[in-house]
Amino acid sequence: MNEVNQNNTKINFWFLVAVSGFMVLGGIVSIIFFVRTNMLANKKIAESAEANRPANLDLITITDSSCTDCFNINAVLDYIKKENVKVNSEKTLDKNSDEGKALIAQYSLKKLPAFVLKGEFDKVLNLAEFFSKTGDITEDTFIFRQVGAPYTDTDTGAVKGRIKLSLLTDISCTECYDVTQHELILKESFGIDTTANVVDTKSSAGQALIRTYKIKLVPTIVLSGETDEYPGLKSVWSQVGVVASDGAYVFTTGVPLMGTYKDLTTNKVVTPAPPAQTSAQE
Repeated sequence: MNEVNQNNTKINFWFLVAVSGFMVLGGIVSIIFFVRTNMLANKKIAESAEANRPANLDLITITDSSCTDCFNINAVLDYIKKENVKVNSEKTLDKNSDEGKALIAQYSLKKLPAFVLKGEFDKVLNLAEFFSKTGDITEDTFIFRQVGAPYTDTDTGAVKGRIKLSLLTDISCTECYDVTQHELILKESFGIDTTANVVDTKSSAGQALIRTYKIKLVPTIVLSGETDEYPGLKSVWSQVGVVASDGAYVFTTGVPLMGTYKDLTTNKVVTPAPPAQTSAQE
């Protein structure tokens, strides 16, 4: 009987040892699983934080401080800064400064204003297409070259792309379309941002424009100056106007597209018929 009890005692002992062992093993496995899960979670959190972290950039802008009407480089910089970026350092240099001259030579800058960016471009994928279309990009440096007019030619120091805009209208024609609409169109579509001169057809200046460019429909516009610096405008102008012998761009065939106008040859106000609408079945 004692022998049976001893055997039972031994069995219970080893059973308890086995159970304890499994419990300890289970605890170790649980701890390992917890630690591993926690490490993976921390890794994902770190990766997410890194992905969302703003790209660190350093900016240097090179300008011609004497050109107050040159291309608005700040509009481009504002576009970049709206993305997930952090500009750690920002510096503006004049083209005549020693550092400015050095950068113009180093990066072969032909037009000013321009800028050079350095930093983590792999983190701003939203700007990848912009960078590829507007300049040169290496591993950590971007050089902006798509400078609009007016700009300073670094080879000659001359400002190119200045435009004179004359808005010719018959002030007495209250039904006629607003000639100042052209300012917004030129700015938003072709980057031409210049001070316009509104001229009445009855003024001496207005009469001179009418005679010089054989203008028959008003309101209209006359663009003179370095219009060749605006290739976008040049490519579409034949659809809405003519180029005069002196190079001026005169808005002619496009007048009826703008709205009500005055025909100077008949002295009558004309309201064009609205364009025919295409039915959904056609």
